[in-house]
Amino acid sequence: MKKKKIILGIVIFIILILIASAVGFALSSSIPSKMSEKKSSEASLSFLKTVNYDYENFEKRWMSSTERLNIYSSEFENKIMITYICKNKKDYDKPTVILIHDYGKDQKSMYPIADMFLENDFNVAMYDQRAHGSNTAKNVTYGFYERYDLKEVIDYISSGFTTDSVLGVLGQGVGAATAAYHSATQFGR
Repeated sequence: MKKKKIILGIVIFIILILIASAVGFALSSSIPSKMSEKKSSEASLSFLKTVNYDYENFEKRWMSSTERLNIYSSEFENKIMITYICKNKKDYDKPTVILIHDYGKDQKSMYPIADMFLENDFNVAMYDQRAHGSNTAKNVTYGFYERYDLKEVIDYISSGFTTDSVLGVLGQGVGAATAAYHSATQFGR
């Protein structure tokens, strides 16, 4: 009897979470929620300061092996600016990891993780999610439409830009939701 109550409680909790997510998604798709480039950059820099990370040193260390690439997402025609960083300048022979930031920030918030991957002989790609930073989309959909942007980034990097395919995707917060939506779509779910 006690086991049934626990299971029922868990099921009710999951249903409430799903309802809250659906309501949030419905509201977010109808209400513009564009984070200005300035606001998302400030949020990222504030985060980096809070964790005592020297972002200026990161930019100095890796700027010479960084490329900025503009692509257009086929879904809703928005521009995505990719920051592609090689461990060694123009060395595309290393596997690439794509890093996706959380809501309210931009790709700079991923610098500490990018640093760790670069130090361990990986190349890194980062980009701003929809309605954040330099991405031109007007609304955030908490991973639902962002998955199409991720697919465009993966396809672009895998189609001749690098000799190795994309090794993996790592997202924080909404970035993790983007990766999860993309994975579910890729595996037919």
